[in-house]
Amino acid sequence: MPSNLETVLFLHIPKTGGLTLRGIIEDQYSKDERLKYPRLQPARFHSLPKRKLTSLRCVYGHFGYGIHSTLHQPFTYITMLRNPVERVISTYYFVLQNPQNRLHHQVKQMSFEQFVASDLPVVSNHQTRLISGKPIPHLALAKKHLNQHFSIVGITDMYAQSIFLMSQRFDWKNVQYTKKNKTKHRLKQEDFSQETIATIRKRNELDLALYDYAKDRLQRQLHSLDSVSQRGLEKFIKRQLV
Repeated sequence: MPSNLETVLFLHIPKTGGLTLRGIIEDQYSKDERLKYPRLQPARFHSLPKRKLTSLRCVYGHFGYGIHSTLHQPFTYITMLRNPVERVISTYYFVLQNPQNRLHHQVKQMSFEQFVASDLPVVSNHQTRLISGKPIPHLALAKKHLNQHFSIVGITDMYAQSIFLMSQRFDWKNVQYTKKNKTKHRLKQEDFSQETIATIRKRNELDLALYDYAKDRLQRQLHSLDSVSQRGLEKFIKRQLV
């Protein structure tokens, strides 16, 4: 099935570089062709008339796997995954610095160590949770979903390569981006104790496994590019560095 007949579902996992990808999507599809998923009012999406749903070429936003059940047309998911330790650190400082964030009032009372030990869903295996589409994260199911319904799973630390593959897959034109929503004034992994980093890794064992799985998949897709595409990728990366 040609990709231009599919509706692209961008499952935006927080703090993975998704806002930058959202900007690219908004440049590629007209307002009539795209829809930002109403996270706080999901019923609005699921009650859209069939004619509106079938006209959509892209749905993007903070949602979990499963919204395709509302569609009447072919679809494919895309997403970005990030090293779980980096994602947890970035999430803490982002929430702390943004009073409008729904978790700000709760998180501003916490040290980083308290945040890491908390029962907030964003702290523990959140990427696996969203891709498995279950309240309790399920690694085998998440991998199954990636294999069956995700044409491209990008990796935040291979951002240009990820966007290039998406551009190829969906025939996106003249893609140029600058990274948005970077978390400022945040500490790095090496600034925390080994015990704290070990706690993050322990609480994100499923996310670490999913991240490694998806990164290997992305690298295999890159290695399978023909020589013309390989040269196109090199030019694309250079263009983003300008």
